[in-house]
Amino acid sequence: MHAAGIEVTRIGDPAHERLSRMRDFYQFLLAELPGLLHRWQQHQRSGRTAGQEERR
Repeated sequence: MHAAGIEVTRIGDPAHERLSRMRDFYQFLLAELPGLLHRWQQHQRSGRTAGQEERR
């Protein structure tokens, strides 16, 4: 959906910038999701609760 919006807006248009930023964020999020899910599974297996989170 964002690709269609990016195509019909001009560079420099605030809508174009917002849609481009949204696209980039979702591409980043999709790339990070497998690692995040893996860490979540490790967290669950460890038996730790939210209050016992490992600090980074």
